[in-house]
Amino acid sequence: MIGLVQATETVKLVLGIGEPLIGRLLTYDALNTTCRKVKAKRDPACPLCGAQATIRDLSIHERRAN
Repeated sequence: MIGLVQATETVKLVLGIGEPLIGRLLTYDALNTTCRKVKAKRDPACPLCGAQATIRDLSIHERRAN
């Protein structure tokens, strides 16, 4: 279910059709088979995506071959 939603969002963005979930979070309750959309705002103080981002390189998270 989640993979299908992700694929659909990608198609909507690539083709420029429909209304993508930008700025919203989709939650899926598998036990009750229900979905809910919640508005999500970007945190301006976020060190990764905020206006004054301090994290610019994610290379420390790369897997290194032994």
